[in-house]
Amino acid sequence: FSPFTQIVFLLFYLQVARTSNAIIHPVITQHSLLQHTVVSRVTADDLECAFMCIKHSLCYSFNFHAPTRLCELSNATKADHLKDFVYDHSSAYNELIFV
Repeated sequence: FSPFTQIVFLLFYLQVARTSNAIIHPVITQHSLLQHTVVSRVTADDLECAFMCIKHSLCYSFNFHAPTRLCELSNATKADHLKDFVYDHSSAYNELIFV
């Protein structure tokens, strides 16, 4: 995310189709969570990918592959499946935090 986008996410809670609010946890670059993808789509950018995750009831984290703009929504987090959290030079991992 750009610095502006990161500030926006840190300052505003986003209402989701769940019983609580969510914020996007800061990016972990060059990593992906594998084996837990529920939706995979090409998006315009990482911001669109983030909003897809927020809107999807099963999404708890997402990988964004910048070169291909591939967005992978995941039904798990790295804390839940650390063995599936791997180095991936072209990706960025993000997760939702519910408050």
